[in-house]
Amino acid sequence: MLITCSSDGSCKVMELTTLRNLIKLTFRLDINEKKGYLFRSIYYDEKSRYLYTTQAPLTGDSYITKWYVPDGFRPIDSSKITGVSTCSIDYDRQSGTLAIGDNKGSIIFMDSSSLVKNKEINISEISIKSIKYFKGNIISSSADNNIRVIKNYKRGFISFFGFIKIILFILAIVFSYICYEEKMKLMKLK
Repeated sequence: MLITCSSDGSCKVMELTTLRNLIKLTFRLDINEKKGYLFRSIYYDEKSRYLYTTQAPLTGDSYITKWYVPDGFRPIDSSKITGVSTCSIDYDRQSGTLAIGDNKGSIIFMDSSSLVKNKEINISEISIKSIKYFKGNIISSSADNNIRVIKNYKRGFISFFGFIKIILFILAIVFSYICYEEKMKLMKLK
């Protein structure tokens, strides 16, 4: 199958051998919205079978949508990316991170599972036109005719809440051990 982003406000899925149109994806924030969102970039992960699309109007907020392909391109989740249009997207399967280039010269890192923005790094004065993951780094090209290599940003192994859970678990084990020891001492006294 061939998947294209179109400036007519749709994302077309075609049969590769015949280029027959199989389905046309569209995006709106709500069912009554009339604003025309243009699909800006796409990434299809063959392993997970998720399609990620970015879309925005000519000016204004841009969004990312995660589609599950086996269910007939069913949208799973959408999230706001930034306040300007985006140009390019790529995915690092090892870290589960999406990198998205935008028109103000930033690279936005998002968690592919939750579509939560992890970090935004401004690296140029003008538009990031292309992004590609390569060996744990991101290669980006921008409209200022520069190619930059930056390190991939991925969320840490343990979040703050994960750290708190680990501490509470350790305290529970220590408390249980102390209670056990006290119980054994009381049993010896009897």
